[in-house]
Amino acid sequence: MARRPFSALCAYDRAQLDTDTLTGLACVHPLAHGLRAPFQLFADDPGLALRGEVDLAGAQLFAKALQHAVGPLDGAEVVVDVHELTFIDVRGLATLARQAHSQAGVLVLRGARAVVGRAVDLLGLTALRVEVRP
Repeated sequence: MARRPFSALCAYDRAQLDTDTLTGLACVHPLAHGLRAPFQLFADDPGLALRGEVDLAGAQLFAKALQHAVGPLDGAEVVVDVHELTFIDVRGLATLARQAHSQAGVLVLRGARAVVGRAVDLLGLTALRVEVRP
């Protein structure tokens, strides 16, 4: 998703899918109508966008979505627009860093709040680079 974004028309028969599946789909789709998802992670120019809240309640879901979204980076940087991210806990930041590190790259958190940059520095998460919003 980060390296080869695409657009598609999505339609699902909610009667055929369980709640966990629907929530998982809503987390990786920018226009999830009528579904409650704690966060949304989706392809956006020039990389990915992350919005909502990333915390303990959605930790497993976030790790799974991130694994699918970030493919092999091979030393590259992928921008993640976080302007609309309202909250991320330490576990969420560590998950981002682990994914970037495991794919031999760097995730650039663009438009982050200053507290995110400070947390990344304090935790020594070198696979993340934070560009704080003005």
